[in-house]
Amino acid sequence: MRWFWRATILALSLAYRIADAGYFDCSVIYDEYEDLMGNQFLLEPDRYVATLPQQISRSDHERLQKGIFQLHADRADRGIAVFRTNGNLHGKFLFKWTDPLPDQPPHLLIDYGVVYGRVADGDAPLFFVPLRLKPGAGVDLDVGRAMALDDGGPAVGDSVQPQLDIIYRTDEQTGEPILQAVNNASVHFPIESLCHRPQRAVEDVPTR
Repeated sequence: MRWFWRATILALSLAYRIADAGYFDCSVIYDEYEDLMGNQFLLEPDRYVATLPQQISRSDHERLQKGIFQLHADRADRGIAVFRTNGNLHGKFLFKWTDPLPDQPPHLLIDYGVVYGRVADGDAPLFFVPLRLKPGAGVDLDVGRAMALDDGGPAVGDSVQPQLDIIYRTDEQTGEPILQAVNNASVHFPIESLCHRPQRAVEDVPTR
């Protein structure tokens, strides 16, 4: 009987992991950001799909996020960020980088952002106006407001205004555009769709 119970426990464990991963039949889903990424997903996105924690570069977005989600056609090139603010509110937004600009880094566009006063039931949603950031700017995600950093773009670890949750900066050595969480805010950048089983090789996921 021991083998039977072991087999039963293994089967239940696998079933739990599959259910826990949250892969959906998206044949009737038009936009997974709108229709699937709510309450529990916003609380624990890395329980459902693989994510990049805390920061993403433009090249990471191009390689690991762009085009992998089931989104409306007019936002198909967007990346997705799921966050907890330093004020302990939860939400999500879509983003993309602009095409390269003459003699300056691209801008970062944040749109379709929402933060919830109570994430468990979607109470009191605050929808962001679209935000356009230059390097050296940040966003207070509790209210969806952008502001310039005091010194025009600090190095990692330097202090910034305490109300900010994310900043857009460029790497001092490589010039790579980076979107990064600050001030104890938590941001996850999904690199798998909820609409299929993960197929990305582990070696494709960058390490920090």
